[in-house]
Amino acid sequence: MNKKQLSSIITFGVIAVIVITIFILRKTDYSHFTFKCDKIAYDILLEHGVNTEAPLKTTHQRVSGFRKEAQSIEKEFLLPRKQSLAEIKNAFLTNTAFEPVRLGKIQKKQTKKEHILILDFFYKNLKLYRLILRQKIVLADIALVIDDWGYSNKVLRKSLKLGIPLTYAILPRLPYSARIARRVSSSGHEVILHLPLEPHNAQRHPLEKNTIFTSMSKEEIENIIKDDMASVPNLKGINNHMGSKATESEYVLNILFEQIKKNGLYFLDSYTSNETLAPQVALQKEISFFKRDVFIDNVSSKDHIKRQLIKAKNIAAKKGSVIAIGHAKELTINTIKEIIPEFEREGFRFVHLSDFLKNTKYSTTE
Repeated sequence: MNKKQLSSIITFGVIAVIVITIFILRKTDYSHFTFKCDKIAYDILLEHGVNTEAPLKTTHQRVSGFRKEAQSIEKEFLLPRKQSLAEIKNAFLTNTAFEPVRLGKIQKKQTKKEHILILDFFYKNLKLYRLILRQKIVLADIALVIDDWGYSNKVLRKSLKLGIPLTYAILPRLPYSARIARRVSSSGHEVILHLPLEPHNAQRHPLEKNTIFTSMSKEEIENIIKDDMASVPNLKGINNHMGSKATESEYVLNILFEQIKKNGLYFLDSYTSNETLAPQVALQKEISFFKRDVFIDNVSSKDHIKRQLIKAKNIAAKKGSVIAIGHAKELTINTIKEIIPEFEREGFRFVHLSDFLKNTKYSTTE
């Protein structure tokens, strides 16, 4: 074997070693499994009402092992409080579409403010995908009651798009009363009758035609209440429109609360008088009773409405719940829309007024 042949053999050997080494050390990219996991996770979350368009956080990095590598993704989402973490966990556990990727050990954590669920997905011991689901623990509940519906449905669509439970207090026997009641009820919201009652200095106020006066007979009052209730379908309760004088009258309240009890409704005292007798009479009549904590738009100013909503939130934080009343005005609805994300991030939940009846921590009397 001459030098030229030996040199060729050595050169070929070196090349062969390099090729074999490259082949042995070459890494297979499994990123397609990562993106598959991401797509399936999105579908599951979307099905359970999670806003997949707005993750709290997204992180990308390259991960590698012996002869394997991939793009790894970590994403965090905020779950709506009405969604069950257990249901979502089960949806991931039972979904076979992830195969051959496997779901590792599920981690569950809890802080004072939130529940956390961590799901890790692996292929050949390579962690491809991590999903972190956060759900705020409810600190307190806020019931928003919107008064004075019936004359117009101008801001109805906006209110229905807020995406939170609202209680609609509808004035009786007006052009849109029944229509609004049916629409909001079919949309899952709560309807109560906004019953016109006599205020002090009645001559100074523009009154509804069917306002109940303390000077009326029992029969007159009963007939008005029955006709008013019939004009607003799907009622859950009644609250007073004006009524500073009538809510101080045990005579009027007895007649009203008899009808409320007969129809299985609750009463919300809009609290237009510090001398109201509604709490005492409600207790005597054994009806479910609530009292307004805050008026949010008694001054027509965006800054004022925000301050009042924050005041309501602070009351809720102290006592676990709050009842705030606003009115069917565009400024009020727009301002409520602005504060919803902030309040929900902080752990406050919006509820219907009747939801308080389902929870023993809420007193139905004053």
